[in-house]
Amino acid sequence: MRAQAIGAPAALAATPAAARRLCAARRVPAAGLAARRAVVVAALAGGVPVTFQVEKQAGPGEHVRVVGGPRPLGEWDIGRAPRLELVNPGSNLWSGTVEGLAVGQPFPFKFILTPEGAAASSDVMWESIPDRTFQPGGEQTIKAVWDQAGFEAGPAAPGTGGPSSGQAAGHGIDGQIKSRLEATLTRLSAEARSNGKK
Repeated sequence: MRAQAIGAPAALAATPAAARRLCAARRVPAAGLAARRAVVVAALAGGVPVTFQVEKQAGPGEHVRVVGGPRPLGEWDIGRAPRLELVNPGSNLWSGTVEGLAVGQPFPFKFILTPEGAAASSDVMWESIPDRTFQPGGEQTIKAVWDQAGFEAGPAAPGTGGPSSGQAAGHGIDGQIKSRLEATLTRLSAEARSNGKK
């Protein structure tokens, strides 16, 4: 199965040789490797989690959401926009992780402030700056300040569902593939050893 056949980034096409090398190094049985690789490729093609963090003072009953072009961000529909949570009571930092954003695909987004039970779009406060644009290179965290252009994007922060080791955003899809393949092959190797002991 070629990676492009399921809509994955072209960088995934080179992974069969890497998978064979990792299997040989870990003594994972080669039988079923294509099926195992297909599972890893499908997981990668499905998108990655991106954590959105924004500093915004909000009043009682108000909530910050992130809205944008891709389906996981509501396709600009404020009713489907993911809601961020206040990190600590009394703080101005809102955070939330959105699953399924496509690696390497740039997308526009904005933060909005919604009152509890907002019935109309006229009740919503949008950032007044132009749309922000981001292109995920893997699991990442975006840190922004309300109504200030630009943002910081880095590796996923510990505790946000992303890697806690130093996987830098610059490693991109290749680092992510290697990391996930190694984790999968380690698990499969352990399963094969435990099945051999039965």
